[in-house]
Amino acid sequence: MINQWQDYGELPCANGTIAIPCVAANGEQVLRTNGVDPAGIYHLLAFVLLWRRARPRQFEGAAPEDDTKGELRRQSEAEAPKLNIRRPKIALQWENLSMEADNKQGRILDGNAGFVSPGELLAIMGPSGSGKSTLLKSLAGIAELPLAQGSVVNINGECFSEKVREHTSFLFQDEQLFGNITVREHLLFQCRFRMGKMHPTECAQRSDALITELGLSKCKNTLIGSIGAGISGGERRRLAFATELLTEPTLLFADEATSGLDSAMALNVAKLLHGFARDGAVKKTVLATIHQPSEEVFNLFDKVLILVEGRTVYFGSPTGGLKHFASLELLCPHDESPPDFFMRCVATDAGEDAERIEAKANMEKLLKALPQCDAFQSADKAEKNVSDGDAFQSLRGSGLVAVLTLIRREFLIRRRSKILFKAMIARTFFMALLLGLLYWQLPNDQTSWQSVMGALNMVMINTFMTAGFGLTQELPHAFRPAFRKARAGMYSISAWFWSKTISDLPIDIIGAFCGSSVIFVMTGLGNSVASYLTFVLLVCLTAVMGNAWGYLASAAGGRAEYAFAVFLLTVFPFMIFNGFLITTEEIPIYFRWIEYVGPFKPVFSEMMVTIWNSRELECPQSGPCPFKTGQDVLRLRGLADVDHVYNWVIVIGVYLVGVRLLAWGVMVLRLRLAASNVSQTSKTSKSSKKVADTDGVAHSNEIA
Repeated sequence: MINQWQDYGELPCANGTIAIPCVAANGEQVLRTNGVDPAGIYHLLAFVLLWRRARPRQFEGAAPEDDTKGELRRQSEAEAPKLNIRRPKIALQWENLSMEADNKQGRILDGNAGFVSPGELLAIMGPSGSGKSTLLKSLAGIAELPLAQGSVVNINGECFSEKVREHTSFLFQDEQLFGNITVREHLLFQCRFRMGKMHPTECAQRSDALITELGLSKCKNTLIGSIGAGISGGERRRLAFATELLTEPTLLFADEATSGLDSAMALNVAKLLHGFARDGAVKKTVLATIHQPSEEVFNLFDKVLILVEGRTVYFGSPTGGLKHFASLELLCPHDESPPDFFMRCVATDAGEDAERIEAKANMEKLLKALPQCDAFQSADKAEKNVSDGDAFQSLRGSGLVAVLTLIRREFLIRRRSKILFKAMIARTFFMALLLGLLYWQLPNDQTSWQSVMGALNMVMINTFMTAGFGLTQELPHAFRPAFRKARAGMYSISAWFWSKTISDLPIDIIGAFCGSSVIFVMTGLGNSVASYLTFVLLVCLTAVMGNAWGYLASAAGGRAEYAFAVFLLTVFPFMIFNGFLITTEEIPIYFRWIEYVGPFKPVFSEMMVTIWNSRELECPQSGPCPFKTGQDVLRLRGLADVDHVYNWVIVIGVYLVGVRLLAWGVMVLRLRLAASNVSQTSKTSKSSKKVADTDGVAHSNEIA
């Protein structure tokens, strides 16, 4: 009404020659005639409501809308203060880099040497199974096996420092992404993890710039999904690549950076790596493994390292490779690209027997001529001291920022996991209805006491097993990416553990509350509000205890099948001594300690006391009446004198707190053990071509 009539203007009071009554002379009088005041407060409220409803709504992390107002807002965000952190130049050098096989029957890597200076892009090439990924992980310090004695990896001519880790990124072949967040949300969360000190506006700008540069604009607000559903495999690869470029690391390791991409996008990624190494105020050091590059991609590399059977056979420039091979009478045909020619010459495990023998001979020639490569001729010119100590500044925020960001991500993922939530609700109500119908409105006769005990036992066991059993199949699969992020320094394993714990609590408590309420009403267990509240509280605490036990079993087992076995083996003995199957007096003296330390007996005894204090038993008109009150039942089961303080100490102190802390400790210990498998201190040998400090320690033995 207001929009239509406020600015309508004058209204004529005559229609040609026919006179009509003049009700209103203009639009404002029409509004007043209908009881609408244009200047009133309702006009303002209506305008505000309409404006908010008409404004495009965005879910959390969505990109700014592409309209004029969004553009103005982005311009104002650009004026926000930006974090100015100095980034160091990093020169990487390695010598005699070797690694023994796990079975001690050979070497995965054998005597490799090389260097990469700031502003250079090194491509590691070689046949499948030659050790490219192992070499890259060894240089980054995240290999699964320790380096052999005498291996040396140095940063800027010195042993590796933990401060360098924050300026290093590693792009894995199997980067695991969460399917229930969008592409842009993923980058925003990663920015908060890796650069907590940065203003959120700058994080958004960095994310949007990478999305555009890597061709992810059309899917930036699309859920990542799983492989085969969601974004495509190439888009997943580009997203993983954008994740590592987000922090602008000065030392970047990319394992199979172009795998899964078409030729045009592979070229674009190679150009991006090449420009990333050279552009900016600080030059970066980039190492990448690559399979079958095109000639155009091959020429973008500053250096090429060809690895065969764990040994370097060529290390130099792409253009120098043809000259070096030609000097050994290995001539590249005119109709074959240089990278394909190089791979064919050293394909020791492919082709016919004659071709393999020839490739072996070529490999021996190349190994003998390795010192003649142009890169080794200029090794003395490599930068060794390229940055000062002040440049190593921390980008990451506090541990609290990591925990809050992880919790936010977990809740976002769970909010969008509608199928899992529906499955949890369906499972909860199915079991509640099943038990409620089985023990429907239990009577108060002399034989009902055993049914009441059975109902309490079933509720307790079902709640505990439901909360803990599923975790043994879920958590072990989340350990590997969590440990990987923790070893990379993105966030601590403690932050991940407590964020998962906090995110699980609402689901467990809601399910236990709903299920116990339905069972209490359907079975008629208690007759008072106090008994209902206590019963529901005990069931919710049982769910939280089961959750803690699931975390402990998963942390102790490590793998899903082991976690399942640990969970069952540790839970079943306590289930036998829960107070339902056997009374305390009948338990052999050498087994009674199990009853006192188990999680079930305290909960079961408190449930029994709560329920039977609110129930009265009816005596038959004829015959014996052994149970007149609930106390008689408690006395029969040996629960007349329950130590409530002890029970609550066991429930809260031991299982709600103690088991959770123990699970946390096992997680931290498992991470340290995994790191110790990689770490090994080896002293650098004296070498006139390498570091002057002969007591330095190889960095890859420290980084893990």
